[in-house]
Amino acid sequence: FSYLYPFSTAFYSRFGYGLGCERTEFRLPVADRLPYPDTGGTASLVEKGRYVEDYRTVYEAFSARYNLMIAREDMDYEPLRRARPERDCEYTYVWKDADGVPKGAMTFRIENREIGCREFFFTDAEGLRGLLNHAHAFRSHADRIRFLLPVDRDIAPLIPEWEGARRERQYAGMVRVLNVQRVLE
Repeated sequence: FSYLYPFSTAFYSRFGYGLGCERTEFRLPVADRLPYPDTGGTASLVEKGRYVEDYRTVYEAFSARYNLMIAREDMDYEPLRRARPERDCEYTYVWKDADGVPKGAMTFRIENREIGCREFFFTDAEGLRGLLNHAHAFRSHADRIRFLLPVDRDIAPLIPEWEGARRERQYAGMVRVLNVQRVLE
């Protein structure tokens, strides 16, 4: 397979590429309706190399069910080891349950009263609730949180209130088969 994130789907369709996958963008208010009852966990800021392995643990658990998700290597975590949120205004948090097990992670910037997540993943419903509770803590700086998830991660039943919330499907790239025989095998 060959995957790409095109500047134009019409252009690349001439070369045999087709729409490859979709993702869902969620925009949820972080005001009083979002928080869940206290889950007892904690969110820790990733900086100066701390909590990088916890972040990696959550990512690997989240991505394990997707055979075409990016397989990250040690070098992919180097930016987190050098993270300087006070300088870059980009924040990465790992959420751990009451037993200290890492279950959620997110990387975001706050712009225009929105927590814009570049990365947002979790191991289970408790991890999702922990991340959303943590987003609620930023309600004095942001009105909503925005994040992307694969379309099979249906979190709708876990969201307590949809008033003011949005969810929208997006195309997430193009794909074409390079070796038909190997794909069929």
